Amino acid sequence: MDAVQDWLLRCIVPAFVAGCVGVVGLVVMGMVSGTGFWVLACGLMVMVLLPLLSAKLAARTARSSVEARVELAEHMVDLIHGAAELEVYGARCRPGLFRRRWCSVFLLGWKCFCR
Repeated sequence: MDAVQDWLLRCIVPAFVAGCVGVVGLVVMGMVSGTGFWVLACGLMVMVLLPLLSAKLAARTARSSVEARVELAEHMVDLIHGAAELEVYGARCRPGLFRRRWCSVFLLGWKCFCR
């Protein structure tokens, strides 16, 4: 119940008050000046649409970021579980392999401890 009241006081009431003030401002500006009315209307539309667009883009970026983190975590788990087999079969310490693929080596956290 507290969460609903908190949401009401922090989200709904301020949005309602801002909408009422915007409408009153538009009405007053419409009575005073036609050009001022359109300028204020465009400004209010930008103030409403810009946060909505920003939220949509942020959600899409967050979704792709989560997918990339999951993929990286899967690679790291596979690497850690397979490190013993790589070392036993000698694939872990081939110097040429790690020099050619330095980007993937850096991104996946592989290290070659060759002497």
